[in-house]
Amino acid sequence: MNHLQQRRKGEKNCPAGVGNCGEKFVILENLLERMRFTGCISAKLDAKGRAFFPASFRRLLSETDSELVLKRDVYAPCLVVYPQAAWSAELDALRRRLNRWNPQEAMLFRQFMADAELFTLDSNGRFLIPRRLLDWAGISRDLTFVGVDDRIELWESTRAAAPFLPAADYSAAMERVMGRPGAASPADTSIPAAPGGLFVPEP
Repeated sequence: MNHLQQRRKGEKNCPAGVGNCGEKFVILENLLERMRFTGCISAKLDAKGRAFFPASFRRLLSETDSELVLKRDVYAPCLVVYPQAAWSAELDALRRRLNRWNPQEAMLFRQFMADAELFTLDSNGRFLIPRRLLDWAGISRDLTFVGVDDRIELWESTRAAAPFLPAADYSAAMERVMGRPGAASPADTSIPAAPGGLFVPEP
């Protein structure tokens, strides 16, 4: 059985909307055209704690993203905005790894969910950031939006350099990661490609 047949077999055995079935990696249809947020954009809060959602990011949102999700990052002192597709994929991945009958893991899931806030953009493209989240992230007025693939981070502007490596360390880290045996090159045609140009690892 070749790779494509194996992938299709895995898709048939998976429930609708599930991205991973056993050890198979299946590309969700609604993620084939997923957002790719990039760049850093500075903004300011108004007196009510609202900020303009960057126009370049708004253009990447799909019509189904009338509601977005805002929550604290798990590791870094920043806030994270998820479009619905990215949030659903994150939750699916977490739920597959947790045992809801384990009290500690149930508490972990509860805390992850309770920390999330739904929000919508107003007609001017603004959104309100709850005061408790602003205080936690140390954001008083100036903030920086950082596009990170399928999500967006919100940093207090004086901390915006914190999540980045110095230039020399960045170069060395990229060389180390991309130079590992088996690292895929974009031109490596020996690795089967999924629809939309995304690579699917061999099972």
